[in-house]
Amino acid sequence: MKHIHFNKLNRFQAIILLLIGLTLILIGFYKNYLGQGNIWTASSTVVGYVFFGLHFSKMFWHKNYVEWNKTKIVYKIKTRFGKTVRFNQVGGVVLKNNTLFLTMTDGALLEIDLEGIFPEDQAKLQEIFVNKGE
Repeated sequence: MKHIHFNKLNRFQAIILLLIGLTLILIGFYKNYLGQGNIWTASSTVVGYVFFGLHFSKMFWHKNYVEWNKTKIVYKIKTRFGKTVRFNQVGGVVLKNNTLFLTMTDGALLEIDLEGIFPEDQAKLQEIFVNKGE
């Protein structure tokens, strides 16, 4: 059985992390552009880009990953790439036989295979869809 890594996005946290990375990049760029750069300013640019790379690559660290905020959810379960679903497009949610069935507002049916996932994680994923990310 496998676990799902859940990550609820917090707007304040995301803004702080992005500002730190952007500040590091701008410090290195500004000093190097004026010709006053040294090893510390050059390394601040590298650290800023590494910071961004680590932040935006979280989804690829885990086989099963779910990330959501109040408007949408991005899930990657047993695949290489994630899929995005907006909560305002979800009409109904049913968990049956290790499969999560999402009925969309346009009538489409989306199936998420949860075979081999812990039942607690299946229930939590269903709860996220039912509560629309709140």
